[in-house]
Amino acid sequence: MWVTTRDDVQANKEDTGEFDICLPAAELLALTKSMGNRDIVLVVLPNNLVSFHDIAERVSGEMKCYPPADWPDPKSDDGEVRQESFTNGRWRSIVDKIDLAISTEETRYYLNGMHIMFNDDGMYAEATDGHRLVRVIIDKEPRKPMENSLIVPRKTIALSKVLCEPDVKWFFTYQSARFESGNVVVHSKLIDSIYPDTNRVIPEEGKHSIVINREEWIDTITMARALASGRGRAIKITTNGYEVVMGSNDPDLGHIEVKVKQKASVDNISFGLNSKYISELLKSCDAGDVRVNLQDASSPVRISDGDPNVTRICMPMRV
Repeated sequence: MWVTTRDDVQANKEDTGEFDICLPAAELLALTKSMGNRDIVLVVLPNNLVSFHDIAERVSGEMKCYPPADWPDPKSDDGEVRQESFTNGRWRSIVDKIDLAISTEETRYYLNGMHIMFNDDGMYAEATDGHRLVRVIIDKEPRKPMENSLIVPRKTIALSKVLCEPDVKWFFTYQSARFESGNVVVHSKLIDSIYPDTNRVIPEEGKHSIVINREEWIDTITMARALASGRGRAIKITTNGYEVVMGSNDPDLGHIEVKVKQKASVDNISFGLNSKYISELLKSCDAGDVRVNLQDASSPVRISDGDPNVTRICMPMRV
C-alpha cells in the first residue's frame, strides 16, 4: 500500500531547486515529535544521507535515506476502469456500518477486506468474518459488472475512515484501488482472491420477528452476558408472547436472566447468539426500533433498522 500526501510550502532563498528524497517514515516521525514546534532544515547529502538541524542549530544530525528511484510507482498499474464519488461524509457512514464485519483472521485472508460489487442492480459494499455479515446498497444505478472480485484490504479501509474529508473519490482497477480526499491520496493493492458468494447465507424473511428499541436491545444484552464465559460469550434469547427473556449460563459461575417487552406478540422460539457480535451489529444500527428476524433456531438472524439499504446477518450459536 502507498500513502501519498501533498503540502505546498513557500521555498526560501536557500533552496537549490527541485529534488527527490525518500526518508524512513517512523524515524522521521520520531524526530519531528522530539523537536516539538522547532522548524527543521533538511539538506540532501551524497551517499543516501540527509543532514538536519533546527533554525538555531541547537539540534543537528544525519539520517540515512533511501534512493528515490527505488520508490514504487503506484501509477504503474493496469489503468483506471471505475471511478466513484462520495460527498457529505457518505463514505465514512458506509464504512461505519461495514468495517465491524471485516475479518482479522489471516487463515482466510480473502475476508480481510471490504468487497465492492458492481452489477446491473447497482453498487454494493459488504464484509463478513464468517460469523456476521453486513451489506450496504450504495446506489441502484446499473453498473457494468467487473470480472474480478474487488477486495479492498482492511488497513486501506481503516485509513479511508481516518484520513478522508467529507468528499472522497475512489478509483478502482482490476488490481488496485485509490482514494483521493483533500490533499491525501492513498493507493492500495487489492486482495488477490475470489470473495465468497454471500447470497447463500442471506436468508429470506423468517416467520419469527422480535422488535425492540435499539437501546433496550443493547442494555438487555449487556446485562444478560454478565455471567457468560468462553470466547463466544453466548446468550440465549427466548420469546413468550410479548415478553423476551435473554440470559446466560455457566456451570462454574451461575446463570442470569433479563426480561424485556417487545412491540408485538410472537410465536415462542429459543435461540442463541454470540453476545459480542450481536451487540456490535446493534450499535451500528440507527436509533429507534430494531427488528430481529429468523426462520428457526438454527437459521441465520437478520437485524434490521429503518434503512432498507443495509443488510445485517448474525450466525446462530448452540446454547
